[in-house]
Amino acid sequence: MRVRLVISEDRFVTQRVSFRKCLVIGRDEGCDLRLVEPNISRRHCLLLIHEDLVMAIDLASSNGTQVNGKLLEPGTSVCLNHDDQIVVGGIEMRVSMSETDTFPPDPSPQDETSVMRVDEKQSPDVGRARNLNQRK
Repeated sequence: MRVRLVISEDRFVTQRVSFRKCLVIGRDEGCDLRLVEPNISRRHCLLLIHEDLVMAIDLASSNGTQVNGKLLEPGTSVCLNHDDQIVVGGIEMRVSMSETDTFPPDPSPQDETSVMRVDEKQSPDVGRARNLNQRK
């Protein structure tokens, strides 16, 4: 199974990050998806694919991880479904799932976008979503 996070701000897609096994989200340079925001913990949450399940696990973050508007308790996990919303430090992400390398259309209108694949050796700096692609 392949999972893609569609990161958006102001209802516009600004970034897509796909992964196949796990994705650590946080402020630390060692995270797979680095979000440089003061209200994001160094290691904020983990997305994990195990067989046919995709889990979001809060890594005891200071400000919490929201899934579909519900705050996860520190250290707890929840199963994710296609089109679920994750909020980390004010940055919104939608979950897109696919059994192949082809994903269904994004749930929101597209603006300027970029696509990024994450593997074990790549650690993208995402920063604030609005700073990823400068709108003219």
